[in-house]
Amino acid sequence: LYFRLSFLNLEWEKYVRDHVPETLVGVDDDAIWSQWAAEHDAPDMLEVRNTYYQQYKLFHKLAVSALVFMGLSEVFRERLFANLILVVAGFAGMAGAYSSTEHDAAVWSCISVHLYLLSCYNSNSKLFRAGCILECILSYLSLAGHTACWMSYTNVLASSLWLYCALEEVALVFEFGFSFQKDGDSTKQGLLVEIMYSLINASTLKMKRA
Repeated sequence: LYFRLSFLNLEWEKYVRDHVPETLVGVDDDAIWSQWAAEHDAPDMLEVRNTYYQQYKLFHKLAVSALVFMGLSEVFRERLFANLILVVAGFAGMAGAYSSTEHDAAVWSCISVHLYLLSCYNSNSKLFRAGCILECILSYLSLAGHTACWMSYTNVLASSLWLYCALEEVALVFEFGFSFQKDGDSTKQGLLVEIMYSLINASTLKMKRA
């Protein structure tokens, strides 16, 4: 879900920079957007923006709900400090998902990703830690009011690292029997890449071109 959310943000970031002035890109004010659309006869832009926000809120709420559920299930399975931190991180993310302003959402998101990083202190996966560190850095930039396309690409990279680690864990748990032979069979990495690629296509926001 976070992977799909990151691609949704990327598609919106690319789209909006092609259709509105740079000064309007980071503005979170419906009145200003409505005024610009009226002055430039661009009602479609408001429709696309509304579609983006509806999808963003949906995926964000689903993602943090899944994080809370995962944390609670881990706590019931094994009462470790890391699992408790994971639950708190999920609730912080949920507070951000239901925030009324982008600044409040950024604050809660910053708290959530730092707790998420803390929860994986005993993880052996360097890729997972790298994804958490990237998200922490992005949270600082968001709080500072920075908006740039490369930040969306970095967000996709971080969520891709999380997804890869998650799929690898699933592969190990269910013992899918991935092969590294040279007879043409898919390797474990190859199949994971294929799954990620299919998710990219499924998660792309289809926006109307102005």
